[in-house]
Amino acid sequence: CSRWASKNWPLDSFAQTARELLDRFPATVYILGGKADAAACENLARKLRGRAVNLAGRLTLPELGGYLQAMQLAITNDSGPMHIAAALGVPVLALFGPTAPERTGPYGAIHQVFSGRLSCQPCYRRRCRYGANSCLQAILPEQVTAAAIEILTQNEIQNTNANHKTG
Repeated sequence: CSRWASKNWPLDSFAQTARELLDRFPATVYILGGKADAAACENLARKLRGRAVNLAGRLTLPELGGYLQAMQLAITNDSGPMHIAAALGVPVLALFGPTAPERTGPYGAIHQVFSGRLSCQPCYRRRCRYGANSCLQAILPEQVTAAAIEILTQNEIQNTNANHKTG
């Protein structure tokens, strides 16, 4: 989650993407956020019916970095953890609403940015003036899921090839 309500992709979209990835890959989904995000993150965890680990509000900054560093992929709002994951070299699928990804990253070829690309973007408002966060609702879970599948499939191929070389 992000400190700005206007930066948060809908929980149902996160849940749909997570369910589809969990159905396809032997993975663990970690839900990360601060103490202020605990209720929203618990709601997301409920939507995933015990198939995710909710760590919202439970990690120190070094612990957060440790979890992020171990990930194969981070799907995240424009937030501090997005920047930490990118800095650690973890592929990031970044979901941008009211801010401009050209200005606030993540930077690097391994990251992908999703944006609703509405005429009101970027507005840099903490609350959507239209009340609907349409810019983030315009990012379809199917788009994010497809990009995640591509990255995770490539990781599986690389891991298989590495195991064959060492085995």
